[in-house]
Amino acid sequence: MKASKIKSITIILIIFILVSGSAFASNTESQTDSSINWHKILGWSTMGMLVVSVSSGFIIPEKGHCALSMATAGLAVATCINGLYEYGGLISFTNGDWRYNTHAIMGILATSAFITSIALVDEKKNAGQKHITAGMISGAAFTITLGVLYF
Repeated sequence: MKASKIKSITIILIIFILVSGSAFASNTESQTDSSINWHKILGWSTMGMLVVSVSSGFIIPEKGHCALSMATAGLAVATCINGLYEYGGLISFTNGDWRYNTHAIMGILATSAFITSIALVDEKKNAGQKHITAGMISGAAFTITLGVLYF
């Protein structure tokens, strides 16, 4: 893997963690007066793009799959940041609802695993087992993230 790629991904993760950490200090009230639930829209869009990205790995494994995966990772990061900003006050490990805590933790882990799967792609034609494994872990974590709230 190229050093510039590792640096870029490291910078993205550091920014993500810093923004996420500051968002936990928000109120239990919604941060916006909008009647549109952007977190839900972003979350379901991320899941849809995840399915498209995984499918494209079998159909167009070269540049198309990479571009779709980058777009999915961007949506996942936007979803996490929006969720932590909007609902960060609902997350509490002492007296919070376990579903919200699990949803937040699994969402962050899923996003991190998805970014990791992108970082593990080597420059060769074959992406390798580590890339596939990280992608599968990410997909499972995204599924648990939604499942814990809806089932």
